[in-house]
Amino acid sequence: MNFLVVVCGLTLLYWPRSFSFIQNDSWFVWWQRKISATRIASSIPVLGLAVTLGLPVAGIAGLLLTLDEVGFGLSYVGINIFVLLYAFGRGDSREQVDELVNDLGRGDLQAGFHDLAVFTDDASAGSAMDIETFFEELKARLAYSYFERYLAVVFWFMVAGAPLALLYRLSVLYRKNAQLISCQADTEGMDDGVKTGQKWLWLLEWLPLKITGMTLALVGHFNAAVQRWSDLLWSGMSSEVSLLAMVNAALDGLSANDSSEKSTLESSALEAVTLETDSETAGEDEHLGASASQVVRGVEALFFNAIVCWLVVIAVVVILA
Repeated sequence: MNFLVVVCGLTLLYWPRSFSFIQNDSWFVWWQRKISATRIASSIPVLGLAVTLGLPVAGIAGLLLTLDEVGFGLSYVGINIFVLLYAFGRGDSREQVDELVNDLGRGDLQAGFHDLAVFTDDASAGSAMDIETFFEELKARLAYSYFERYLAVVFWFMVAGAPLALLYRLSVLYRKNAQLISCQADTEGMDDGVKTGQKWLWLLEWLPLKITGMTLALVGHFNAAVQRWSDLLWSGMSSEVSLLAMVNAALDGLSANDSSEKSTLESSALEAVTLETDSETAGEDEHLGASASQVVRGVEALFFNAIVCWLVVIAVVVILA
């Protein structure tokens, strides 16, 4: 049943505006602020995290248990689809990527920097100081966005159903809200809350990230990606940094320290770096934008293939089971 719910949920993603009302997070912002304002949550951030995330997840789990035998299971399926749609990432990724590619394609790199804001929790624009770093930032933000919006959600939904998928989304929101609350309150306790949220999300992402890395190897440059995956298997680096390293290996067969060979994509990117970044000519801007667009489309294609690979594997497992 979970597989059918996932297929249904991914299909509905083609019309994200039709269910955008489901992804209203104002209730969780209110709930997290209320819990974080308590003395216990301020002094024991782990307890505040457990209460903030645990009660909504427990509520959904209890509701699903209650509706399991009601209405021939239709209510149960409906709640699962509803929660899965809520658990998916925010916004229309296709529209956001297309807008980014269009801005880059016409050489508007400044607009491209601002477009990156939709691919991060804190809505910050690009911070790279040169074109080469900008390309890496593009890949890092896009890769983690696809992972956080879709792959991690699908993984936890298939492992333990809607409650765990909801737990992951609320954990992402918790980190985002904790950073905002910390900035507004500027207290040591709030800083501890941010660190607690970051550590918890890292733990929650560890297993799906490793499986995603192996999937990227299957749909990308296998030898280089598997080697990089093996090197990072027990790494304590952040999810974003680890994922970028595996994406680089899957895209062009390069490890982080090996530049002896270059794929067409990386060659184009490095060629763009040799141009003067302060040039004001339209031709140079368009060349840089075209190279950046190739980076975006390369990451997009890689993760599209990864999602398809997951669906095929899950379908085979369901059939054999």
